[in-house]
This record gives sequence, structure tokens and C-alpha cells, in this order.
Amino acid sequence: MQRPTLRSTRRSLLGALLPLIAASPAAAQQQATLTGTLHVLWADGPTGSEAAGERYLLVDDAGRATELLLRPDQLESTGGVLALNRRRVTVTAERAPDGSAPVRASSVRAAATPVRLSVAAAAAQAGQKPFVTVLCRFADVAAEPRPRATYERWLGASYPGLDDYWREASEGRVGIGGSAVYGWYTLPRARSYYFPDGKLSYARLTEDCTAVADAEVNFAAYAGINLQFNGELDGYSWGGSWTLARDGRARTVGMTWMASWSTQMTYAHEGGHSFGPPHSSGPYSATYDSRWDLMSAGGYYDYGQATHVANHPIAYHKDLLGWVAPARKYVAEAGTTRTIVIERKPTCGSIRS
Repeated sequence: MQRPTLRSTRRSLLGALLPLIAASPAAAQQQATLTGTLHVLWADGPTGSEAAGERYLLVDDAGRATELLLRPDQLESTGGVLALNRRRVTVTAERAPDGSAPVRASSVRAAATPVRLSVAAAAAQAGQKPFVTVLCRFADVAAEPRPRATYERWLGASYPGLDDYWREASEGRVGIGGSAVYGWYTLPRARSYYFPDGKLSYARLTEDCTAVADAEVNFAAYAGINLQFNGELDGYSWGGSWTLARDGRARTVGMTWMASWSTQMTYAHEGGHSFGPPHSSGPYSATYDSRWDLMSAGGYYDYGQATHVANHPIAYHKDLLGWVAPARKYVAEAGTTRTIVIERKPTCGSIRS
């Protein structure tokens, strides 16, 4: 039998100690358990840009935001992105968050059985959903890209206003009547403060932009919030949701973060994300290759309004939001033939209860 050498003995001891080191308190302290609401945020570049993206933010009960890195298998095992969006979750992270860099999730557990968007949103997206738009200037950027009256027109009850748009798209099920615009307000910090390490901080932007308006705005009166800035963000405008604690208890609201170049079409698209639907694509499986779908690149330039104006969402997204009655759906089965007459629907002017 070969006599063990000092080197081989050291290797054996190290091999035996490695599992103990991995399980030691010091190694365990590298992990963290986070609980809060998971928000999916979608990014969109200017009209004509191919830039798009998706980020996952967990906001805890104290209002602290942590960006998560989630693997596709983690998302699928819990029902997918839409099943996790706006849900209370518990995440085991590979390290404790430091307030800036994203953390990689080891596991994700939803607080209850995952619910598909088609079930959750159908009940939620009905009735009046007023939005408040807060116009905020960076402390070191003086320009105001548009007067407040322009944003008021984009949210209004007649074309190209989004109250008119959503009533038409939902066949009277949803409107944003009662929406209002406030500002321009000056933020307390220069633009660079809101981009620590060069990366956009939604938490800093949201905290300061809502704070400077809080004396005038009752945020509890609105279902959604548009934060409009007078400069470039990170190349995108963003839409999704957030957990906000203003004028009452913390609650989840539809939220958008709008760059200075945003148009009526951008407001409709990011507003679509704030209702819940994700991006979609057309015949080439790219994010912006369908000119017929709001959640892709559906829209056109209206020279009279001097802005890009949105097309409707496709029927798939209307169905996810509960805007298609069951009697009006037809699912074709293999080997069957049926003639279906498609008619243009009239514009709907009032919200049904």
C-alpha cells in the first residue's frame, strides 16, 4: 500500500473541510432573504428604435428597492413573468443587497398560488383608472420639453387623449377620466444623482419626484402615476408598477418613468405596461415588428397633433385584460371550417359599471 505524502494528506484535509467552509456561518451570511412585491418593468426606446428591455425590482415594506437577476427556469417554475408581476414574493439572494448592484436570486417563492394575468387583471382593469402625471425637472437641466397643456391634452377625453383612447380600446370598460397633470417641479438633485454607477435608480427618481409634488397631489386618489422628466433617462422610457407609500398606506400602483422625448404613443404604450401586458411581437419575433399592436410598435404620426399616436392593443392583450366577452371568442379546431363576419365596432363613449 502506498504511503500517503504530506501533500496528499493536505489535499484530503482540504477536501473534507470545503463542505464545512461552505456551510459555515460566514458563508451563510453571504445569502439574504428578501420579502416584498415583485415589479416587472419594461423599457422602450424612442419611436423607430429597436431598444427594449425588462427588469425585475423587489420593493419591500420599508420602500427599499432591490433589482433581481432571475433565471428563465425560476420564472417558469412559478408561473412565468406575468404570474409573478405585482405579487408578494420571498426571494433567497446569493448575497445581501448593497443598494445599487443587482442581486442574483437562488430561489423565488410566491406568497400564494400563481395566478395568470388573464384571471388577475380581468377583475382589476375595469372602471375609471385616473392617472396623475408629475412633471419633474432635474436640478441641473432647465429645459421643459413641452408645456403642461400638451400632457393634459394627451390624457384628455377627446382625440388624441388617452381617456378617449382607452375607452375605445376597451369598448367602454376602462377609462382614465379624472386624470390630472402637475408641475413643472424642480428635483432636489442633479441628474447624475439618479444614476448611481451610471445606472438608473427608479427608487431615487420615484421618491424625489413624488416628494416635490406631494404638497399639491393626493396620490391616494389615482390608480396610476406618470413621472415625466425633462431630460434623457437611460435611453428608455419605462412602464410597469411600483409600491408607493404616499398619502396613506403603501400600495401597488401602475407607474411610468418618461424620458423627455416621450409622445402620446409612448404614454399609451407605457400605460399599457402599467395595466399589466408585456411586450409582443409580429411576424419576425422581434419586439417592435408589428405596426398593428400598441405593445409592439403600433402607431402613426399625426401631423395635426405633432405627435406619434397609438394604435389599439391586439386582441390577445385585450383578452388578457378581460376586455373580450366569452361569447365573442372563437377558437378554431384542427380540421374545421367556419365563416366569421368581422365588423368594425363603433366608438364607445362611456364607462360601463
